[in-house]
Amino acid sequence: MDFSSSFPVRLYDFKSFLKSNVSTQKQDVINQILDQAVIYKVNTPTFLGNEINEFCGVTVSYLKKDDPYFDYYRTLNWWIDGH
Repeated sequence: MDFSSSFPVRLYDFKSFLKSNVSTQKQDVINQILDQAVIYKVNTPTFLGNEINEFCGVTVSYLKKDDPYFDYYRTLNWWIDGH
């Protein structure tokens, strides 16, 4: 679910991200929690001209350590609180 190739930070549908990065067993547990936590979700068919194929109601960003925004994100309170 990248908004576009020129969007400065890559964004992903959380369940889609899990499929590529977490074991199936852990996905099942997290999916059950997500289904309880996200009680209402709706999306448009497209966003900024990109088709939305997967939408669980939670979008996440993932920055690699060599990403130019990585050091900035580490200064944000939500990052500090979560690590």
